[in-house]
Amino acid sequence: MPALKRLLAGVETAVAERRRKCGHNPTKHVISKGEVCLETRVGLGRKNYCRECALKMLENGLEDLAVLRRALE
Repeated sequence: MPALKRLLAGVETAVAERRRKCGHNPTKHVISKGEVCLETRVGLGRKNYCRECALKMLENGLEDLAVLRRALE
């Protein structure tokens, strides 16, 4: 039996090896070296999100998954 697809492929946490800008709000949010952030693969590149924005994105994602689950049950 083939393995099921993962909905969150290309999304993981990472420790910043250098200072980074947040992909959601680059002018106001900075990810410091050594800070944990959310990293996503976009095509061949990567986008990084600070902890604050990542937590909001995950909360929105949980709500979206709940809607999908209810529709399938």
